[in-house]
Amino acid sequence: MANDHISDVSITTENASLTFDSALMVTTSASSRVTSHPVESGADISDHVVKENIKITIKGVVTALAHKISQKDSAGNLVTETRNVNGFDIQFTRGLTTSITPSQARETIMEIREAVDKLATVVTPTAIYENMVITNITEPRDVSHGGALGGATASWEVSVDLEQLRIISSGTTQIPVASSKADKSEETDSKARSGQADRSTIQQTADSIFGR
Repeated sequence: MANDHISDVSITTENASLTFDSALMVTTSASSRVTSHPVESGADISDHVVKENIKITIKGVVTALAHKISQKDSAGNLVTETRNVNGFDIQFTRGLTTSITPSQARETIMEIREAVDKLATVVTPTAIYENMVITNITEPRDVSHGGALGGATASWEVSVDLEQLRIISSGTTQIPVASSKADKSEETDSKARSGQADRSTIQQTADSIFGR
């Protein structure tokens, strides 16, 4: 029987982390925008295609029941172990069992949203996405979602939209500065004074020769 939920989905920053008890849906969008005008044959195609930021939508649930927080290594990869179940080797993610109330989960996701200077890492069963920013949080609340967030049987359902911030490294280049008008004017005045001095020296020499 197929699972009706996705496990091991989390949103983490330097200061906060939330692992959903279950993710009902994880949608990833990686699109590109192509220029609408015709492209000349032989032109560089990359000049006419713009890669859009990766976007992720997580529809997750947190309950008051105990759940597992997946363990990661220093590189951020999920730590797994293989167990033999009924003669089959099955890989499990290693982790700690803990509990968090729906209200605590809500506080955590809001903390991640508010700390815009702390980019998030999103972990899904298929990939890890870094430099993510929460762009929208939707909380459906109706009678089907149980009682208050702090209740023993309460659950919190939320839809979180995130967008990846592309970070590039910058460099510096020194550009020669052209001479200003003031510099050129000063250079002209200096040459003029030098020419006058030369003419004065010639005149004095002539006066000396002719006894003037």
